Amino acid sequence: GECSAEDIHSVQELVLTDPNCDIPDFSCAPWEDIILITPHNSVQMYWNETASTKHSRSSRNIKYLFSAEDSVHHRHLSTVKCCAVASLPFDDTDRLPMQLTVSLQMKVMVMKNICTHAGIANGSRGTIAGIMLDEREPEL
Repeated sequence: GECSAEDIHSVQELVLTDPNCDIPDFSCAPWEDIILITPHNSVQMYWNETASTKHSRSSRNIKYLFSAEDSVHHRHLSTVKCCAVASLPFDDTDRLPMQLTVSLQMKVMVMKNICTHAGIANGSRGTIAGIMLDEREPEL
């Protein structure tokens, strides 16, 4: 198909920074529960952080920050290997984030095939129903 000048103009008016854009109130329906799907970049990370903070505040649930823990065959990496992984370019790490922020009752969507045999695959959606702390963590 082809786009006319009018089509291009209509799309440009949807850009939030366009002066002609009718910016919706993102705190009201239908926008308040929207799931933003973005490429793997800083926009996605910023959106995830903002959405998790908003959810945590509105639901009054604790926000948990989980750090990535690299392993091979369920064994922790040596310090040398950890340093090697940390120095890899972002593209060589399968673009998985170093940290993940969640809270109870938060809606989530998996954006990458993580463990397909366990159903953790691209496009899977769910709600955080519980958080199990690592058995190695000290009691609070």
